[in-house]
Amino acid sequence: LIQLENSHLFNDLKLSPLFTLLEQLKKHQLLNKEDLSLLTEAHIYYRTIESMLHLFKKRSAATLKLDSDNFSKIRERLKISSDEAFKDMLSELQNGVHQIYNKTFKVQKT
Repeated sequence: LIQLENSHLFNDLKLSPLFTLLEQLKKHQLLNKEDLSLLTEAHIYYRTIESMLHLFKKRSAATLKLDSDNFSKIRERLKISSDEAFKDMLSELQNGVHQIYNKTFKVQKT
């Protein structure tokens, strides 16, 4: 959404690969350093989980259920000590991404 809202102002936002795009958003002061870091970390983490789910399920559509065998398999492969720690990590990333979205688009909590 940030890209769509600002690509008419900055040509380098139009067709950039994701990580390049995030760097460009920071360069144009549309993302700060902390938000860039969190979005990069979240994207890598979620894509890693998604790739593992594809391998385990042998299909393209993949959803991670918290009470599934795949949840524990992925946690173990990521070398996370417990299911609770994995849930906490996922929750922290999700909350961080939501905060960036809310801040960027001035979303009011109801």
